[in-house]
Amino acid sequence: MMSWKATSGRESVMRSLLVVGAVALALSVPALRRATAQTAPLHYGDPPVVLVGTLATEVFYGPPSYGENPATDAKEKPFILTLNSPVDVKAGADDQAEKNVKKVTLVFDPAEVSMKPFLGKKVQVKGTLFHSFNGHHHTPVLIDVQKIHATEN
Repeated sequence: MMSWKATSGRESVMRSLLVVGAVALALSVPALRRATAQTAPLHYGDPPVVLVGTLATEVFYGPPSYGENPATDAKEKPFILTLNSPVDVKAGADDQAEKNVKKVTLVFDPAEVSMKPFLGKKVQVKGTLFHSFNGHHHTPVLIDVQKIHATEN
């Protein structure tokens, strides 16, 4: 009789663990699919792409020494989009490929649009990508902004 109760108790515990494990697996599969979903690599130039992330500014040292002499170097504050999900960008004719891009610098005409209302907010940005090519570019990939708007996603 003792053996039967011990087996029954073990079975009960095993069933409980099995149910908990099944529920945990069921809840984690959609998140795992989202985390591992591979989007196609983006490209430089036309046609435009759409990126989603949070807009912020960051401070970088500029001329004359770009950080070698912080006391006299200018401070640049570009608008940086931290992407919701990292992206890959395919190599172009004159541009190198970039993998796992998490931040993109926004390039825009301040006479046409103000980025300040979007600071700290989730935004959707449409534009064409290009690769950095000078000391004022503080991320490897930049986007020439055509449209920007706040988003809930």
